[in-house]
Amino acid sequence: EISVGDILRALEGSLDPVDCPGLLEEGCKSADSCVTKYVWKRINDSITQAVDTLMLDQLIEESRKKQEERM
Repeated sequence: EISVGDILRALEGSLDPVDCPGLLEEGCKSADSCVTKYVWKRINDSITQAVDTLMLDQLIEESRKKQEERM
């Protein structure tokens, strides 16, 4: 089973929309009080959840359905 996340990471690398040092292990000076970090973490988590639960076979099936609808 291959997820869309697997494919995107193989082609693009990181899926994070921004490079926020506060999200990394080493962090940044303001990480403890930064609310922006919280926003980006929520966005990153949502993207990860969406692409990791969407599987390649689901896309193939959806494509077949769309092709059948056109006929």
